[in-house]
Amino acid sequence: MTIECDVKPQPLPKQLKLCLKDRFASDPSAREEDVSTSCMLEFMWLNKDYCEEASPGTVEWLSSLVRKIASSSVRKGSTRHKRQASGGTPRRRKEYRMLSDNERREYHDAINQLKNDRSLTPNRYDALVRYHQVASRGAHGGPAFLAWHRYFLVLYELALQEKNPER
Repeated sequence: MTIECDVKPQPLPKQLKLCLKDRFASDPSAREEDVSTSCMLEFMWLNKDYCEEASPGTVEWLSSLVRKIASSSVRKGSTRHKRQASGGTPRRRKEYRMLSDNERREYHDAINQLKNDRSLTPNRYDALVRYHQVASRGAHGGPAFLAWHRYFLVLYELALQEKNPER
């Protein structure tokens, strides 16, 4: 059995075009994939039915985490570089069972601080959980599963580091 369909080009929505233009104008050295990911995140949050569940503050906080990813990776020239090849330091994460008692306590403290931070409704930790539940619908069971979750883990790591900058 085969399935055939016509794929037709569609223009970018104005809101997305403006975001891309503004982000590139404000930071010409930003990596293209980081800018497009950041703009797509905002666009998806703002244009889906489930976004009504997310407050503007939640969208802004998640977008700020995405911008941190973009600002931490500077593009060299116009070609892609692997972190290892370009001299960057790869992220290191320990498996939970390998954490020392102190590291485990710091991790739990950071999670509890996110849970207790009610500057977003219901709290920052649950905002991340909700983002994972909603935004990963297309990733779970699809080819983007690993890539999307690597990206999500960086967002989660940045959220934890906001509460415990030493780690």
